[in-house]
Amino acid sequence: MTLSPKGTLETRKGASSFSTASTSQEGSIGGMRYYDTFQLDRLVTVTQGRLYTIDSNGNSNLHPPDQIWDSFTGATRIWNNEDEIWSDGFSTAYDIKVSMAQFNNRMYMADADGPLYYFDGNIATRQGGKVRAITVTNGGTGYTSATAVITGPDWGGTLPTLITAVAGGAVTGVTVDDGGYGYSGAPTVTIIGNGSGATATATVSPAPNNLRLLINTGNRLFAVGSGLDRNTLYASDILDASIWDSTNSIIVNADDGDEITAIVQYYQNRIIVFKKKRIFQITIPPDATSGADWSVELISNNTGCVAEGSAVQVNSDIFFLSDDGIRSLVRSVSDDFTSVGLPISEVIKDVIQKINPAEIGISTASFYDNRYFLAIPTESNDYNDTLIVYNTILGAFEGTWTIRAMQFALTNFQDEGVRLMIKSTTGQINKYSGYKTPSQVTSADYLDAGQNYESYVQTKDFNFSDPFAYKYGSYFEVSFDDSFSSDTTISIQRDIDIGDIDVQPNLNISSAVLTLDFQLPAVLPSSLKKRIASDLRAYQKWRLLNIKIASAANKMAIRQITAAANPDTVQIQQAI
Repeated sequence: MTLSPKGTLETRKGASSFSTASTSQEGSIGGMRYYDTFQLDRLVTVTQGRLYTIDSNGNSNLHPPDQIWDSFTGATRIWNNEDEIWSDGFSTAYDIKVSMAQFNNRMYMADADGPLYYFDGNIATRQGGKVRAITVTNGGTGYTSATAVITGPDWGGTLPTLITAVAGGAVTGVTVDDGGYGYSGAPTVTIIGNGSGATATATVSPAPNNLRLLINTGNRLFAVGSGLDRNTLYASDILDASIWDSTNSIIVNADDGDEITAIVQYYQNRIIVFKKKRIFQITIPPDATSGADWSVELISNNTGCVAEGSAVQVNSDIFFLSDDGIRSLVRSVSDDFTSVGLPISEVIKDVIQKINPAEIGISTASFYDNRYFLAIPTESNDYNDTLIVYNTILGAFEGTWTIRAMQFALTNFQDEGVRLMIKSTTGQINKYSGYKTPSQVTSADYLDAGQNYESYVQTKDFNFSDPFAYKYGSYFEVSFDDSFSSDTTISIQRDIDIGDIDVQPNLNISSAVLTLDFQLPAVLPSSLKKRIASDLRAYQKWRLLNIKIASAANKMAIRQITAAANPDTVQIQQAI
């Protein structure tokens, strides 16, 4: 259920099928992001070693695998794997997380296992380094002319352009005019000419292997290492992901027994770095030349984030899932101070306690329509089976939804407006209908991929200002607003009951409305509201009473729930 702007409790909108072609094993994690360039806009999803792009109509395209060079000249390319799975770059395991970030018109991808990859709109390939410098280690003798020759890029790409200088019979320097690209490491440099003895080495700074947690901020691509480098924050060169100088990195709080679990771009060249039990703020000046120029500030020494996908910016704050529930990182604009707020999920602690601790790391979130959506695995499930929704405008939770979401992405296909895409547990992509206005919605907008779902509201216990005295029920009344449901059941539960008692089953609460197109003359409906009352006098007296209204399918909108009872203030003394 959601809280509407006019104050009614309404069935939440559904998620329509957008693309059914990209499939995976149930619970597959992978990654999903929106890729948008001047020439192309696609939803990119990676799952079980396969990369799909999806256009604005939901048409899916499976892209070919990585390509490698079969000789140093780069003259011929061969397929690395015929079944279109990146076996040497991305794991085909279903539970592998793939971090994604767009940078320089490329979608970069990392899964903590192997090289950094990027998708350029056509193929996915490894991000190689470029030759940054050539250092002459021995100038040799007898040269009147010389040429530096360098081995070709081993990951596909182009050879660098070099200018070799000779003076006094020796090679005095090699200038890199164009560094080329596609190198996994330093290539071999050979000096040829009419002299002898000249040697040189090349400097290449490719991206470190086994990166994870990618973000794009401050004109750089940032990432976190894994394994022994699990606490290292790396940065690319400005506007150049082919250069990752080792000095452009820091180890956050050394190896303190914890590990980085999430990074989120923040205000004024800042990055919030989460560990499981700590939170840090990294400030990177725009003119910084190395990691030594970065400043590290501890925000919390006892609270952290347990799921990388749960940490997202929500207006001026950051919401994240900690080991004791959903928390927020609150920024005070007046004194530019950031602190950790109290758990906002305390009111739904019963739901938080159901999270499967062994799989809590796959929880993922998004901020859309002024709501924080958090998908979690509960009980023994190894996939996200429950969606917690927090309305940031009203500061209230809107219950738990049954949408099973493994990934979220915000799209803006052809400038249609921001839409929330949801990757299901089987890899299929659905579009959340929350963007539709009240005048646009139909009964079809209250389906999840064509399937009905139940919605219900259960009141707190009515005690009529006296929790001890027994009451004789009088009546209750439920006022419905604009609704589509034709199968709604109203039930009650007293403190003496074991379960719900159906009072008004299988009600048709649908409203009479005019929908386009219609023919004139037409009669306008008198009202969209329905009031349904029921007598409570037939039921034995009770102390507490709650009312539940459930719709098996379609939209239900509740405006008001009222109840009346008469207290039995005179009772016969009895032993308790």
